Amino acid sequence: MIYITGDLHGNFTPLLKFSKSIKGKALTKKDYVIVLGDFGLWPETLTQIKELGQRLNFTLLFIEGNHEHYPTLESFPKKHLFGGWVHDVLGIYHLCRSEIYTLPLDSKKITIAVCGGGDSKDKNKRTEGVDWFPQEQISESDVLTLFENAKKYDMQVDYFLSHSLSAAVKTEWNYECLSCTLCKKSSFDLLESDYRIRDIVGVLKAQKYLSAHEHIDRDFCLAGKQYRSVYTDFVELE
Repeated sequence: MIYITGDLHGNFTPLLKFSKSIKGKALTKKDYVIVLGDFGLWPETLTQIKELGQRLNFTLLFIEGNHEHYPTLESFPKKHLFGGWVHDVLGIYHLCRSEIYTLPLDSKKITIAVCGGGDSKDKNKRTEGVDWFPQEQISESDVLTLFENAKKYDMQVDYFLSHSLSAAVKTEWNYECLSCTLCKKSSFDLLESDYRIRDIVGVLKAQKYLSAHEHIDRDFCLAGKQYRSVYTDFVELE
């Protein structure tokens, strides 16, 4: 089984609670939980991360968000796993930006394209190289590399996982929220990385596009494509 969840920001309690839940207890190291960015990799959380990998009964994977300590992440060794490059972070695996992976799911295998990263809305209040890093932003090169890797799959995968949400979806979502008097969410800021994700989604074909940056659990359909914003939910892939 494969489950997807959202931002943790270094609070790993939800993972431990899930591992003790009815669904979680059924998992083994042959099953996977994937965190869609803002995992919480910082020098001060490394001891917790090491202990976390030892305590969980499933294999934990994550993509990077905009709130990670990139120098620390990049210091871990890379190896080829699941058909792509990963960072081995103390037994927990970081799925690298623009890679495509093949994971076993029940009696079949599924393909997953990933593009972690995003833009910090408050980076003007942060210090570059301390609590903000330019590597967070998705570049045009990241998009082109993903497209090059996707050509091997005829530009079609089962799932696309990102931290940021497509700018096109954010625009439609915002329009819907502005027209709904019951919705407390009045606007979404459009950021450069959101446009990069829009460019990817416009070309890459997938069963569903999942992201986490908005801190909301919600499904959304746009132009016939299925999106899922994940925050506290543990979403099972099929």
